[in-house]
Amino acid sequence: MTSSAYREIVKALPNYTNNEFDTVEYENRISDYINKSDVNPLLSDYDVACNNDVCFGYFASESKDELDDFFIEFIRGDSSPTHKSGFVNSMEVHNSDTGIFEYRISFNSNPEVKSITVPR
Repeated sequence: MTSSAYREIVKALPNYTNNEFDTVEYENRISDYINKSDVNPLLSDYDVACNNDVCFGYFASESKDELDDFFIEFIRGDSSPTHKSGFVNSMEVHNSDTGIFEYRISFNSNPEVKSITVPR
């Protein structure tokens, strides 16, 4: 998530996956959640992509407070699309040149996956 090319990685993930029907349905639920969010018009950019085990994504906005509220609701809210069991990793990024605040996120798309390990 620390990569300067993180957004490009997220956008490229669908090119390297052969998602099962359940994963495609899960991605659709995530899209619906984001599109119906009151914060959606305040997002300057966002993307979430999944394979059959994990999702990677980012949410960016000029409004830190609104982005914080959206992000907390996205990962913990009653209608959150994330699985109640599993994991959520996140990282906050602020680009002082553009004034854009960003949350980078990874979470399980498969409810059976409880964590991921990334080799160093």
